[in-house]
Amino acid sequence: MDYVDIAFANDYTPPVLLEDGEQKLVIVKAVFGESKAGNKMITVSLKGAMDRNSAIFNHYLVFPTGEDEGIDNMYQGNMQQFCRAFGCEITKKLELGEEDKNGNREIPSWKGKEGYAVVETREATDEYPASNAIVRCNPPAA
Repeated sequence: MDYVDIAFANDYTPPVLLEDGEQKLVIVKAVFGESKAGNKMITVSLKGAMDRNSAIFNHYLVFPTGEDEGIDNMYQGNMQQFCRAFGCEITKKLELGEEDKNGNREIPSWKGKEGYAVVETREATDEYPASNAIVRCNPPAA
């Protein structure tokens, strides 16, 4: 019979929230899909680039609706700021991965991109645990 040393399990460190303030972040995953309201959006999962034990949190980039709807007019506000800070591009032919069971599709070209943002801690509620959130993305230094 073979045995495996599992001593590393005792060294497990649970993920921790990032401190409030400017942080270097890395994109763990980006998924194109729809919001509960039916709007097109990208859900970006991020974590601290400098701390391997940082908790992963989501940032939502919702496409403009109404008169501004469409890929040509979406570079505004939150979306534009995020894309500049992380060097992500959105074009009419955005490369998407395979569709999952919910109809969402990954954006493989965004994975691993790094950028700076000011983050804050959102307090826990009855529905959700405490988590980090992006307050503002900072463009790369010129």
